[in-house]
Amino acid sequence: VVQEGETLDQIALKYKVPVDFLARINGVEAPYQLYPGETLKVIKGPFRAELNSDKAEITVFLGRNYAGRFPARIGADLPATAGEYEVVAKEPGREYFDRRTGMRVYRDDPSNPYGDYWIGLRGEQVTAAHNVGIHVDTGSPDSGCIAVSQPDAADLNAILSIGSRITVRR
Repeated sequence: VVQEGETLDQIALKYKVPVDFLARINGVEAPYQLYPGETLKVIKGPFRAELNSDKAEITVFLGRNYAGRFPARIGADLPATAGEYEVVAKEPGREYFDRRTGMRVYRDDPSNPYGDYWIGLRGEQVTAAHNVGIHVDTGSPDSGCIAVSQPDAADLNAILSIGSRITVRR
């Protein structure tokens, strides 16, 4: 039940879920106006995910419970080893830098292999010069890290929060 002066951002932070997710499951539209006494559906997070590269899919869990599955394409920029990652950034697209050619592709360029969503990941095997993330599949088979469809990227962006854990299984 919404308390006087409480915001959707505060509630999302308290329950460790992204504000976009909380808004979606409650049908709350931007600018996220809440009223004292209003009842909200709340799920305690955070979500976690597993990427199975053999099956080419991301499975999302809330605790031990299954929460969804998303087809994925593994790009050449994902490190070849299995590992643990943490969501450290969520951006509306991101500039792409091809380490092999030195070419930059800006965020709003239609040829950018990251598309409209970037969920930045950090793991032990990732260096500052090596960006790893989940992004929109723009059809560039040799570039990118973990690519998903535009609707799936929007859903994953809403579900995964900063700090969510991603396990990559090879």
